[in-house]
Amino acid sequence: MSKRFFSASKLEINDAILPILLLVAARLMLLMSQPLNALWGYGDSIHFYDLAALPGWPYFDHWVEFPPVFPFLSETIFRVANGKQHIFTTLLVVVFSIADVGNLWMFMRIQKKIEPAPQTWRLWTYFAYLVVLAYGWWYFDPLAVFCMLLGVDSLLNRRDTAAGVSLGMGLLVKLFPVLGLVILWRQPIKKIVKIGLITFAVGLMIYVCLWLLSPEFTMASLLSQTSKGSWETVWALIDGNYRTGNFGPVDLRLDAGMVTASQGQQARISPWLTLLVFAGVGIAGLLQTQNETPRQRIAVLGWGFALLFLWSSGWSPQWLLYLLPLILLVFPKTMALMGSLVFVLVNLLEWPVILSRGWFHLLPLTIILRTLILVLAAFQFYEITSGRQSMDQP
Repeated sequence: MSKRFFSASKLEINDAILPILLLVAARLMLLMSQPLNALWGYGDSIHFYDLAALPGWPYFDHWVEFPPVFPFLSETIFRVANGKQHIFTTLLVVVFSIADVGNLWMFMRIQKKIEPAPQTWRLWTYFAYLVVLAYGWWYFDPLAVFCMLLGVDSLLNRRDTAAGVSLGMGLLVKLFPVLGLVILWRQPIKKIVKIGLITFAVGLMIYVCLWLLSPEFTMASLLSQTSKGSWETVWALIDGNYRTGNFGPVDLRLDAGMVTASQGQQARISPWLTLLVFAGVGIAGLLQTQNETPRQRIAVLGWGFALLFLWSSGWSPQWLLYLLPLILLVFPKTMALMGSLVFVLVNLLEWPVILSRGWFHLLPLTIILRTLILVLAAFQFYEITSGRQSMDQP
């Protein structure tokens, strides 16, 4: 038995070593060949630097709009770099690249659970997106995607404690990874309670400690997203908000009272009302799911993400990083390749092409296209979860 396990492990490493080495090489060439302003591109590296340059520590001396893991990591990198922006940016890209190497490894592991004989086009397509999509080093979402995929892999391999810890850490990087718990649908209630408790215990423990040590700025950080308003969605068009999801000047974060300053127009349709509608659709869909195979479980997660993004009052183009691996893991070949490509191109058209040039009047074009893509993706995920579509369909 030990020999079989060793052989399987060795095979996994050999299968992954080429794409991983190529991804590492691609990121090294990026760092070696690009000037600092090219690494910044149209991303948030400058914003991350400005936040890290604020006096003191996040959650203690100022509020931030992100969960705690990345702000503390960013502040640590800032201090290691001795405040030098080029070193700070380079180290950020290195950290995000390590996360993407982990994402590629997790993708391959999950794919082997789904397909006894993995189709190589899935892995290499995901690899290609990791290489060329600048969202992978402009933003810190690769860290959250890693927590999500690690949690999913742990769930599929019945490592309950590891799954709870991974998703709990994801909760501290960005809230999205906690949606991985939906994979537990139709699992024994004891298992659901155990993993759910671990997940939220990891997250709440850190937040409670921060609140006890610094209640003012911790509460301000938690409330920051509630004042953001709508942006880059159908709901934003209804509200008349032709804007991005950025907050105001960085120095406002030194004042906890400024966190409630409203960004943009107020919602004309209450998000709580639309939440009831989308939650109802989600539950109705879950009741029809089989959720018996690994593919169906991943599709349930994709179904959840598609509905979440359709409901959300805001959208940031880098959020496609959460859906891309799910689409490539479970969609039939033609739809996976064409759907992911169109999804990427629409988001690149929105940012950086349109918004970086101040063409806010063109936002309805990309918003409507993206919304249609999310609706189609939700339908496709539902078809897979219900067992109406097999892996060998084109």
